[in-house]
Amino acid sequence: MNDMKVINGERDFSKGCLWVMIYLIILVLLLFIVINKCEARGAIYLLHQPVDYGIGVRVDYYPLKNPDSVVQLPGFYNSVSYGSGGLYKLYGLRDHIKISSGVLIPLRPYPPARYAVSAGVNYHSVNRGSPGDIQVNEIILRPWSFEAGLSVYMRRLAVCFSTDILRWEPCIGIGYVF
Repeated sequence: MNDMKVINGERDFSKGCLWVMIYLIILVLLLFIVINKCEARGAIYLLHQPVDYGIGVRVDYYPLKNPDSVVQLPGFYNSVSYGSGGLYKLYGLRDHIKISSGVLIPLRPYPPARYAVSAGVNYHSVNRGSPGDIQVNEIILRPWSFEAGLSVYMRRLAVCFSTDILRWEPCIGIGYVF
């Protein structure tokens, strides 16, 4: 008998998908709660990550209210995305799942647009696929990183840009302001 533990990639991927689904369900429930509390102050986005051809969703919300002030208080965002192509495929990697959470710091509004700077933490789950032709930088395999970005809200249209600082992976989102 061989005492070495064998890692079952399919089981690990299924387990990871289960956690992503639980996170998405919590995110959607939180979105419905926030929609009832906030009046046209948050947004929901469809995301694209060019590096791994990833797609995902993001929700911005501002649950803190100060009815006596015109100044908007900070908010929060959560996102999840999945990609398995592009440079990741070239490196022999697959199934890149990224979960992000962070804070939105509103800037001075310039009507008709509002702006917010974002700063957050990312968790990455990357599975090794077939060996690629290029050596993988160890930074890509680390599970934790951080990002910074900008969100712009224009009437009912929202646009967000963010970059994972350690990996230099951009993410672009187009969304709907609720």
